[in-house]
Parts: sequence; structure tokens; C-alpha cells
Amino acid sequence: MADMPAWERRFRAPSLTLPHWSRHAPDRAVYESNESGIWQVHTLDVASGQTRQVSDHPVGVTRGFVSAEGAEVVFWQEDTGDEIGRWLAQPWEGGDAEPYLDGVPLGWDEGLSQVQGVVAAGVSDREGFAIYVAVEGGAATLIARSAEWLAVAGSYGATMADVAGLSADGSLLALQHAEHGDLTHPALRIVDPRSGAVVAERGDGTYAVEACAWSPVHGDRRLAVAHEESDRRATAIWDLTTSAWTQIDGGLKGDVIAMDWWPRLGGAPAAPSRRPSRALPPRRHDRRDHADLDTHRNRR
Repeated sequence: MADMPAWERRFRAPSLTLPHWSRHAPDRAVYESNESGIWQVHTLDVASGQTRQVSDHPVGVTRGFVSAEGAEVVFWQEDTGDEIGRWLAQPWEGGDAEPYLDGVPLGWDEGLSQVQGVVAAGVSDREGFAIYVAVEGGAATLIARSAEWLAVAGSYGATMADVAGLSADGSLLALQHAEHGDLTHPALRIVDPRSGAVVAERGDGTYAVEACAWSPVHGDRRLAVAHEESDRRATAIWDLTTSAWTQIDGGLKGDVIAMDWWPRLGGAPAAPSRRPSRALPPRRHDRRDHADLDTHRNRR
């Protein structure tokens, strides 16, 4: 490439995504890059700066995460390019990839969420949509099924974040659905991940309600939500312990969408930030800290 003109080198330069960080192993991150010529999943060891290509599939692999405990790389792999695939796991240090969840059939990806001890996955096929949950390393069990669109929160919509599905302690699971008949205005359902029992609902299909991020504090059952009950997307905090719904007014014009929570000692929640949280490095979460919301303004 050194002999190419600068414009052509820029055009051919490899691309990579922002990393997906592990909250429990903050020195480990996963990202996707096309530096090999096809999009594949890579690891980044922050302490050493070392990177490693994880997947090597001719179709390409574009979605990967660090496992909840930080010991494995989890990635979605399609066999033929028709988007039908499954989640695989490979040891962080390298080795053979094995199916990540026993009991989950091949299908189309409808989201994944992990916390220590609990994994939730959404899969769809020509028969409909299903949600599976595995607890403490056991086989996954079916907890919900629908003929209409149903997915683990975070797989679609406002933030596409892997912190929107399971609460930090694994006691609640946020699902997005279109059972009201309008996929462009998804509703939000909170369930018990072990039984599938519905805990709460929000949205009737006339406007979108999308889960963005659970508080990272263990036992804190507050969920940051993006909604559009008015003519703009706004952010609210839904406390599933008290059912309180608190609107966040940051004084910003345009859409305001929650991105994640950040620890802060004491005090009231911080005002929404104008900076995009995805561009920031992760911070360690301390259960003694008060978790504050970081929001992002999409300019219009």
C-alpha cells in the first residue's frame, strides 16, 4: 500500500468498530475489524495492548462480546450468509470455538445479554420469535415465544447496547416486542428471566419505548429508557422496584437518548451530557458508588 496514492490508502484502510468492554474484566475488550479482508471478531488486552483475531469465517463475523466472567469471547456466526446462525464461545487465550448455549436452536439473532450467572438470548425462525435463558451454566430453557417480533432489549433501536437486557443482578430481563402490531413503535416488557413471568409493561404501539441501560449497581432495578411520547425522543428512568417513572430534563433540544450509567460518589444524578458515551473508555463500577446516567444528544 505504500506505493498507492494517499487517497487510495485512505479508501483501503482497515475499519474497526468501537470495543465492547467487560464490566467484570475491564482490561478485556472485543471489537470487529475487516483488516483481514473480511469482517472478523478480535480481542484487545488493554494492559498489554495485544490484539488477536478470534473468528476466521469466510462469511464474516460482525458481532462479538466478552463473556460475563471475562473468560471467553462470545460471537454470532452464520454458516452460509443467510443470517441463520448461533452463538459460539472461544477461550480468551484462543482455541476451539464451541456452542455457547445448549438448548438454543439455529436461527436469526434477536439479541444477547449476559450478567454473571445468567445469559439471555433471542432467536427467531420461520415459526416465530423465542427467548431462551441459561442460569448458572445450565442448559438454556424457553421462557417466551411470540408470533410477532420479540427480542432481547438492546438488539435493536435507540442504542444497540449490550447493557439493556439483563439487570445487573440478573433478576429482571427487558424485552422489546411488536405484539401491538407496529415494529416502528416497539413496546417494552420486563420479565423474570427464570420463569418468563411478566413484571411490567410500557408502550401500546402508538409510540416507541426502548430499554437503553440498566444501572450497573447490583440490586439497583432502575432502567434508563428512551421514548417518544412527544414529538422528540426523550430519556426517563424507570424504577422497577417502586414503578416510579422519572423524566430526565437536561434542557437540551432535539433527541436525548440514554447511553449508559457511570459511577459517581454521592449527590443527585448528573445532568445529561452532550458527549457521546460510546467514545469514552469504561470505568470500574463500585457498588458503593451512586450510578449516574450519561445521555447523548443526537443533533438535528
